[in-house]
Amino acid sequence: MYKKFSMLVLLVMFISMIFSVSTHAYTERTTDYIEDLFNTWEIQENNGITLLRSNRIQNKAEKINLEINTTFASSQLIQIENFIVAQNGVEKSRIEVFSDDTTIHISDSFNIEYEAPEASELMFLKGSDDSWDVYLEQDTYYEIIFVLKENLTSNQRLYILQAFNNNYRYANQMAIDLRVEAEFKWVVINPTVESELALLPETYGSIFEHPESMASVSVSIDDYQMSLVINYDSVYDVSYTFSDQTDMSVFNDQYDAFYYTYDEMKFIVFNHGETSMFLSDDIKAETFTPYTIWNLSTNEIETHYRFNTYIYSELEDANNAYAYFYVDEFVIDHLLSVSLAYRYKYLGLFEDDVWEEPVHLVLEADQEVTGLDPTAWQLDFLATASVITSVSSLIPVVRWPMLIIGTASMAYVGSTVESGLIEVGNVNQIDEISNPSQKVKDKLNEAYLLGDPNFSGIDSSLNVYKLHLGQYNKAFTTGIQIDESYSEVNGQQGINIIQFTYRTNGQVYTMKGESIDTIFTPGPGTDAEPETSSSLWDMFIQIIKDGYEVIPALFWIIGLFALILVLIVLSHLWRFLSKGLKLIFSPFGFISITIIIVLLLLSGVI
Repeated sequence: MYKKFSMLVLLVMFISMIFSVSTHAYTERTTDYIEDLFNTWEIQENNGITLLRSNRIQNKAEKINLEINTTFASSQLIQIENFIVAQNGVEKSRIEVFSDDTTIHISDSFNIEYEAPEASELMFLKGSDDSWDVYLEQDTYYEIIFVLKENLTSNQRLYILQAFNNNYRYANQMAIDLRVEAEFKWVVINPTVESELALLPETYGSIFEHPESMASVSVSIDDYQMSLVINYDSVYDVSYTFSDQTDMSVFNDQYDAFYYTYDEMKFIVFNHGETSMFLSDDIKAETFTPYTIWNLSTNEIETHYRFNTYIYSELEDANNAYAYFYVDEFVIDHLLSVSLAYRYKYLGLFEDDVWEEPVHLVLEADQEVTGLDPTAWQLDFLATASVITSVSSLIPVVRWPMLIIGTASMAYVGSTVESGLIEVGNVNQIDEISNPSQKVKDKLNEAYLLGDPNFSGIDSSLNVYKLHLGQYNKAFTTGIQIDESYSEVNGQQGINIIQFTYRTNGQVYTMKGESIDTIFTPGPGTDAEPETSSSLWDMFIQIIKDGYEVIPALFWIIGLFALILVLIVLSHLWRFLSKGLKLIFSPFGFISITIIIVLLLLSGVI
């Protein structure tokens, strides 16, 4: 999940920094549990024996010991006794040691055994000197291999694998009791020395992906002195002394902190408030919590009190306007309601350039939109115009003028169609799009990227929601323009989100507008320049515009000749019309006019 930065609050003011050491030093030893570093497991088969193998990690410890309970116990319903064993045939539970992170050649191995053959409840890593501590060389790599017991069902193997790959939890319950304890030397880092700052480790996790695998940070502040103790593959102590002009509130007001690396840079993230978006046991962020990011590589600090909501609007079938709503900062299982506001004006040949009164909507899930016209005004017009043109073509006096006018008007109206002319089925106020098609995803990614150049694309694990803005079915309009500068909520423009309510993991949350930044992109039928299909009318208007801009004098000469030609045509038409008027007041004319009026009434045009 790619975070969007909302506010740059300060550049850390390092007027003076005082450090107790000028080079890094090893001051004392400490212990820490590192089982979370083994975050990717896979099942393998070897000579009919099933093995569970971990990812390979780099060793920073002086010694390690391992203990695992051999009972898989997610709940009373799922329990597997002795799901791992010390040995099956030639295969043993063990750790394998390698010289680097890619070689297949094993440099050393240590078995994982029962403390006693009759005590199969626990298994321990056994060192070469028959102790439960294993001493490894610095910067070597190792993996853990467990032998699974025979006769496990395929479902049981799946439960075990899922738990190992989910922080040893299954169905939100701790299922596997694995402890890997490591003894480290405490590394003191002088952050003003580039070579020492480089000693901070590369992390598997970041705020963008695998946040559960970031390093935990203990923060200690005493006036303008701060110590950061980072626990990952080793323990690192990074100390700062700030000038008395530094605003320390951003550090004091923190719930917890984590260290991570991204794009070859090193960061600390501080969570503010009473909850955390990045706790290791809260992988699935349910709501937004303000946070601060400190780039240790550049000494820049950014605080995020707001999150981005992406909105893309367009006119669709039967001139219904929709907004596609997407949030990538946290998970929304079900969007329950949205309160929004925006302003618009109609676009068209005869429309004034005047904004309508602002629209305020409260949309709710599982609610249908009522009172919609299932057909676009263009369909009604085209159906009526085709009948009138056909009937008029039977009248000799007005045949050609009506054919010309009817054909031209239908061509123009046809050019205003943005989408389908008919809305099929029911329309909901809020529609959940949990798995958008590639076509929809490409369209939204392009639109959201246009509004935010840092947008990283729609996450397939997150939902997109389609909001019904209204039906804009006014005759002879080409769509609407949503005012991109309209603002009711500070920091929002275009379509304003007053608030929205959602449910995730059974918990209901409400996000207020003051915490929301909207990234709004208007699409076809809702922007300033509707993308209408090309027509003779468009070509004619464009030729006139281009001619006037290139040679104004020639334009007036051509216009004069055109005016004379029009007057000549009109004089001939008047003769035909004079005869036509006599025909209109005849019984045949009266019947024809009556038929036309009835058709117009039935089509809803008048």
